[in-house]
Amino acid sequence: GTDFEIYSQHGLPGLDIAFYQRRSMYHSVTDGLPIESLFHMGSNAQATITSLCNSDYLDSLQPSVKGREEPVLALPRAWLSGKSVYYDILGKFMVFSELWTALLINTLALGVGLPVAALTFAYAAIARRQRATLSHTPEPNPTRSLRSVLRSSSVSMMGNSDDGYGSVPQRHNNGPPTRQQERPDDLTDSIHYNQPKRVAVARTTVLVGLIIIADLAAVLAASRWQIRINPLARFSYPWLAVSGLACLLWTVNTLAVYVFTALESWIFGSVPIARGAAQWTLAIGTWWWIVVIVVGSGVAGWAGTGALYGTTVLAVSSGGAALIQIVLSLSKSGDTVGRVAFGWILVLALGVLASSVVVLDLMAIVVYMTTQSLIENDTGAMYLIYGVLLIPILLPAIPAISRGRHFRKALAIEIVLLVAVVWLLSWVQPFTASTPNSVYFAQHYNQTARSSTVNLRTDGGTGYIQRMLSDMNDENLCDPKPLEGEYMTEGCHFQPKRQIFEDDGQDQPIQVDKVATLMTELDDWRETRLEIRALETRICTVQLAETSPGCETQLWSDFDGSPEPGQGEGNSTSIFNHRRKVLRVFPREWNQIWSVIVRVKKSDQCGDRKALMSSDDSIDSSDKLVPLTVLCGYDDWPSAPGYASVYNEIQAHIPDWIRMKSSALGLFSVSVDLEV
Repeated sequence: GTDFEIYSQHGLPGLDIAFYQRRSMYHSVTDGLPIESLFHMGSNAQATITSLCNSDYLDSLQPSVKGREEPVLALPRAWLSGKSVYYDILGKFMVFSELWTALLINTLALGVGLPVAALTFAYAAIARRQRATLSHTPEPNPTRSLRSVLRSSSVSMMGNSDDGYGSVPQRHNNGPPTRQQERPDDLTDSIHYNQPKRVAVARTTVLVGLIIIADLAAVLAASRWQIRINPLARFSYPWLAVSGLACLLWTVNTLAVYVFTALESWIFGSVPIARGAAQWTLAIGTWWWIVVIVVGSGVAGWAGTGALYGTTVLAVSSGGAALIQIVLSLSKSGDTVGRVAFGWILVLALGVLASSVVVLDLMAIVVYMTTQSLIENDTGAMYLIYGVLLIPILLPAIPAISRGRHFRKALAIEIVLLVAVVWLLSWVQPFTASTPNSVYFAQHYNQTARSSTVNLRTDGGTGYIQRMLSDMNDENLCDPKPLEGEYMTEGCHFQPKRQIFEDDGQDQPIQVDKVATLMTELDDWRETRLEIRALETRICTVQLAETSPGCETQLWSDFDGSPEPGQGEGNSTSIFNHRRKVLRVFPREWNQIWSVIVRVKKSDQCGDRKALMSSDDSIDSSDKLVPLTVLCGYDDWPSAPGYASVYNEIQAHIPDWIRMKSSALGLFSVSVDLEV
């Protein structure tokens, strides 16, 4: 028997992972993957087991093994004991540890270690500054700011205030008088200096807010530009995209500080844009977390993923978030939006006070996201995510930018670097033989109509298929067009030159026989039994067309048992109604016959609903049958090489950075149409 039968006999919860060799693409020489199929099968099994261990499925199972009847320790949330956490590094290495160990390390290293290190460095800096002050004669220490750079004839003398305001300007009349010097009594300077500290803090907070708004606008514009120019760059070179966004944000911040400093210097005189780590931490933290709460919560609520948004942030945050998650898990049976929101807000509040931990957490998120391969079909969303995560990482550098001594040189270097990265992102070819991209191939053969059709589809953007097929001789083979309703997706649909393959002497892939058509005792519905034999396949679907209301149908396979008429349970196809029905069947044995039973209520409204709506009302429809299609999928078709001629031709001419992928039914599919 199979593993599944063994598990069932002994009452064990288990997972049956089956591999088959003859039709697996891992064993196909045309796939381009290494021949070590055992390695690939093992990787798939490891990924499946990892997903199972990280899910809540195992928590809901009750142990039922004989001989293991000892009482389980009454631990709060048993998943803390004996459950592992898996870390996928670059998609190649798997590191795992016990959950409590990971939480302990996270709590001590990030939650306690980093704040202690930050306080230690701050204390050491204060002590070093005090020793330097005591060992030297106190002298006025002029501090050059951007305003003094813009106007070389003025240097600010900073006082002892922590926030940088209340200073007394010191003028050096080495040059011609400027506009500020010509003002009588410098009334604007005195008005500015006498402002309360709360006004200065509020003004700095507004300034930081304007910078964040400019950063968000720049990220949005850059992501749209990248999607239009070279959308493929997000796949294999995520760090290049991150570098480009970092250069862009740094340039925007520098330019914003320059503009705001120039305006403030012209109005108030030469004083620094801001001074004091506490003021900047408050301003940056306040504005950034307002953006995160308003924008993040709003988008998450609009998308209906509020709880997912909160738990995701909690999962990747530092030790405080881990402890909050444990507390929430101990006091609940399921996630609730209210508790998650409480934990999320608490994490944000702690993050404002421990900005170094927040920055490191955000950097860890960027590293995690850029090393994952699950970024297909994102329609450019990854660029927005990268940019939004980079904003708080680069914001703490604004005070240093505002005190720059060589502002123009720094801005010129930043612009040169930005132009270089933009040029690379506009033409870079992100794919190689070791990091390929995919194109979706599907060839369908209608065994009843004896005709074939081929579909190519990609989400790489406009012109991607044409670029891929540029080396093929037959230019009329595929005419790519954007697909309606699918962003960043194009495809082509054509008929190959070879339509049939029965003349190769091979058997038909699908054989469908009507065994019997029975009338019930009530004579108001009929039952048809179909015996189906599909060669060399592991997945088939039986599709029953939608009928008009009043003509009810029922569909099930011999694997499901025989439901009573009109009382189907579990599988929706076994319920009596007029809806379209799709029954998925997974044959457990190769090339064996399996049965499908169809019940149709005898009615004047029976038949295909579309055909009835387009037909004349005077036509008697009492004898009309319901269309039924048997569709089976295949990963390859080596028994008839001629049938795969289009696939082989495309595979032979595409570049080495392309891999052919299939849909759920496989690269090839065969269908048979009939009526019941």
